[in-house]
Amino acid sequence: MPPATPKATPRPSSADTPIPGRPPATRVPDDLLVHLRRARDLVDKDYAEPLRLDELAATAGVSKYHFLRCFAAVYAKTPAVYLAERRIERAQAPSSTRNTLSSR
Repeated sequence: MPPATPKATPRPSSADTPIPGRPPATRVPDDLLVHLRRARDLVDKDYAEPLRLDELAATAGVSKYHFLRCFAAVYAKTPAVYLAERRIERAQAPSSTRNTLSSR
């Protein structure tokens, strides 16, 4: 009988390695990604409207708690931060209507 060779154990990826002081990373199922994208697209489309976390979660078809964890895991920011950044970007974007009104 040949000697048993030790099985190689897979090395944990950096996503599997806990960072001190931070909660472990949330694994997001692949089938949820399309739903998270749909909610992100809603934020991009309706950024000027008041948006609530439970509305975005309903768009993704999950609870608001699960949505918050998964959104942050995928996009590396919470939905509130993402929305705030979108609003700031849109406010800083040059507006053709502002330019035409100020040139009169």
